Amino acid sequence: DPKWQRITDFFGKILLINFALGVATGIVQEFQFGLNWSEYSRFVGDIFGAPLAFEALLAFFLESTFLGLWIFGKGRLSPKMHNLTIWLFSMGT
Repeated sequence: DPKWQRITDFFGKILLINFALGVATGIVQEFQFGLNWSEYSRFVGDIFGAPLAFEALLAFFLESTFLGLWIFGKGRLSPKMHNLTIWLFSMGT
């Protein structure tokens, strides 16, 4: 249905903008933990550091992979696989 395709394309563009802004602000936020809250980071670093590193590495790469498959797989993947990629992206977020 062309109506649903237009809606999907519109909200897909909004998703891409939000993801790009989230990446940009997330990188700055991680640097701020070390620069502005250095004493706090030193105090809770053993507890706070591992989940932050896990999120930064694993979640970012999984989200990027599935978002890339969703964007560039349009018309190349089966409809079920295309829907699966956006659901896996959403779960990773």
